[in-house]
Amino acid sequence: MKQQAQRTDMISMCRHALATLVGAAMLCGESAVAQDYPSRPVSIVVPIAAGTGMDILTRLYAEQLSQALGKPVIVENRPGAGLTLAPGSVSAAPADGYTLMVAVTGTFATFPVLYKKLSYAPDDFTPIAVYVKSPFVLVANPDLPVRSATDFIKLAKEKTPPLTYSTPGSGTMQHLAMEAMKQMFHFDMVQVP
Repeated sequence: MKQQAQRTDMISMCRHALATLVGAAMLCGESAVAQDYPSRPVSIVVPIAAGTGMDILTRLYAEQLSQALGKPVIVENRPGAGLTLAPGSVSAAPADGYTLMVAVTGTFATFPVLYKKLSYAPDDFTPIAVYVKSPFVLVANPDLPVRSATDFIKLAKEKTPPLTYSTPGSGTMQHLAMEAMKQMFHFDMVQVP
């Protein structure tokens, strides 16, 4: 029952954002407005792997967008390089509304400061819709002897060698959140990007 309510909420969010997405895609350049848009398939690039939450939501959007436009909308997963591969390839694509990207907004703020050279600039992109807000959730292997954040922090402080944690890459919001937690509670962990 709860899963069905969550799916209904996701579909509702998709429909609300769909109108914004279609309208914005049509405005992505004079050439797109001058033609019957779209005259060919539209791609939505996802900067992380298939099967993730972002990928699943994007596929729901793509299905709705395809129905609204009457043309295929293809989801292309381009994970890699700590979330910098996808924006680099999308910024090199023509600004004609046929290549869209799901952006992890926090990385657009942090990456120009963290990396000396990127293959794109944040102002290469125009935001067209916010389709989801996602909280961070701290999870642990059930075999780890913790049942709360307090237990986890206590274990992390005592553990030698340090525990490891996973992120999509260095400089991502997940990485920076854990670095902040390490500083705040005075423990060490090793990132596995």
